[in-house]
Amino acid sequence: MKYTYSLHIAFISFLMLLGCSDRLEPEGSIENTIDSNKEEIEQLGEEIFERDSISVVERKKELIIKFYDKIGYKMIDRVLTDRVYKSSPENKIVLKSISLNEFNSKLKNGTESEKNVKLYVKSLVKYRDMLFLDLAKDSIYKGLDNILKSRFYIDTIVGKERISNELYIKLNDEIKANIDTLKNDIEELDLKGNQKPLENLVKEENGITIPDEGKNKFKKLIEFIKKQGLLFLILLLVSIILNILQYIFYKKKRRQLNSKLSKATEKLASIKTKPENKSDDVFKPKPSKLSDHIVKNKIENAYETMHKTLLHNYHRNCVEDQEVTYNTLLSDTIASARSERFTSEQELTSYISKQIQKHRALLESDIQECVSQDVAIQQIHARITTEDFLPTINTAIIPESEVRAKVQLLRQNLINELPLTTTQEVLSGIINDFKQSIETHLHKMLQENLVFYFPFADVRGALSDEKKSKTKARDSALQLSLSPDNVTQATFHLLLDQEQMMQAGIMSYDSLLLPICELKPENFNSSGTRIEEIGTQGGTMTLEDGKWRVKDKLPIKIV
Repeated sequence: MKYTYSLHIAFISFLMLLGCSDRLEPEGSIENTIDSNKEEIEQLGEEIFERDSISVVERKKELIIKFYDKIGYKMIDRVLTDRVYKSSPENKIVLKSISLNEFNSKLKNGTESEKNVKLYVKSLVKYRDMLFLDLAKDSIYKGLDNILKSRFYIDTIVGKERISNELYIKLNDEIKANIDTLKNDIEELDLKGNQKPLENLVKEENGITIPDEGKNKFKKLIEFIKKQGLLFLILLLVSIILNILQYIFYKKKRRQLNSKLSKATEKLASIKTKPENKSDDVFKPKPSKLSDHIVKNKIENAYETMHKTLLHNYHRNCVEDQEVTYNTLLSDTIASARSERFTSEQELTSYISKQIQKHRALLESDIQECVSQDVAIQQIHARITTEDFLPTINTAIIPESEVRAKVQLLRQNLINELPLTTTQEVLSGIINDFKQSIETHLHKMLQENLVFYFPFADVRGALSDEKKSKTKARDSALQLSLSPDNVTQATFHLLLDQEQMMQAGIMSYDSLLLPICELKPENFNSSGTRIEEIGTQGGTMTLEDGKWRVKDKLPIKIV
């Protein structure tokens, strides 16, 4: 038994010494191992964080595309419903559940109105693509609100005449709600993208787990210690002694290292001159970073030069119309430059030149679509002429001079309301809407010139054309509606709301009613007090030699 204990002690002591020997490795070897692992862990964390950042940008882009698909459908569908297919809703094209990029492929009729809608879709795509430039910047939150503040949305999609319409107020509220939702989603993505759970990532990548085998060995070791209590008490004392010896050895080695380091430092300090060496570049100080003040001034001067160039090349009002976009781009460039490290003005100038080139192209794209007030007036005079409407008007009913005067008056009212600038697509929409407005006014004039009021006819059922009136008088009893195709033909009805005249007709029905009305015995009540027309077609008259004569009598009854 003693022999067995001796073997146990010898074997376990050997294992402990073997384990302790790891601690006796040179200090530099231990530190290098730790540093090496630390660098690998940090590098792994950075790679994973960079990969996640890219996925966050892509996710933002997907959210913006879905957002513009949704609000684009709402805007374009409202335009199609209210303007393009208002008179023929059954022909309306359905754009729901398709992307914004596919809208124009569905509009195939080629009408003027659909061409305008295609321009609206292109504008929405442009506003969406502008946001892609700011996916990794905080300015994306401001960019989301630009669509509701744009002239495109205010003047084209809504328009002054529809700004108080409940449907467009509801559309505006829905777009605002979608913008708020999108901002929350992007903010949540930014919060997730900024987290670096390095410890967890490293564990997942390296697969650090505690194997079950180790747990079983640990349990067996505990059981063995319980059985061999005295033995392990002795081993504990041996271990303490070994650790004390190890500490003494470590202190001695540390003193030796400090001594060597001190000598090396003295030797380095004693060297006054040494030949130039490429490795000396490591000890040279890094160039200082340009101050924020210099960076800001450089950028502002460059953008001011660009602004003057645009004013020289384009109409002033069109350039000034882009002031909000210009200031936003300038602010974004300054904010972006502050996050960079420019050590020379050459680097800064190169950076500014790239930004100017990109932003000038963006501004010029919008400015080239701008139409100044002068050009807009020229287009209105060229595209809205009286000759466009004369073929649809019977000049026998409305004199040509009245048509010309009406068109000129309405056209001047339109010119007086023109803004200083607009876009070609907005102007085209204004002109198209205005043409419809003129047609409505002329149609109303036509209707007013087709309706006349007369007193009762004579005993032969004849009315003198000279007695006609455009307004009701006290003796008015009949309403004649002329045919727009033939002004010598008309339908007529009794003015049943003229109670005095109707009572006079009942009292003298044989001389006032019977010459122009069909009154059958079964429809006549001798004690009746009210006249009713039978059917809705009315009677008909023809103009002959300045007199209206009955062609078809008006069926009535007295009740």
